[in-house]
Amino acid sequence: MEPPLDPKCPGHPGVTPAESAIISEVQRMMASPEMVHLHEAYREGVSRIVRIGGRLIQYEPGLPASGMTLFGEGGFVLGPEALTSRAELIRTCLHELHRLTTSQIGSGAAIGRNLVHAETQAAFGFAQRAYEAYFGEG
Repeated sequence: MEPPLDPKCPGHPGVTPAESAIISEVQRMMASPEMVHLHEAYREGVSRIVRIGGRLIQYEPGLPASGMTLFGEGGFVLGPEALTSRAELIRTCLHELHRLTTSQIGSGAAIGRNLVHAETQAAFGFAQRAYEAYFGEG
């Protein structure tokens, strides 16, 4: 079940304060000069690690997914699929930050298939809604 929406949340009406913080962080990430280094790594087909706002973001050309959460490092890995378009990159960053921010798995909770599935669905749904509502693209 998704958290209730908070229409009074400053900066991003219609989302919770935690979701607003995620959206703001992704907006800063997308505008950061370090994002250029990740795009260069994608074009060159090489691994690269950057820090954006203290958050570790690693590009791995062999990752068979858009992204993978690094709970212990408080960051995530991007695969080539994430960098195929601006839309996919934004959605992947939203998804990964949602997992880092809200996951019970990252807090050491018992991992079960149902929990993993529910958290993945919640992150996916949030990323889609936030992308459409706050990044001006449908």
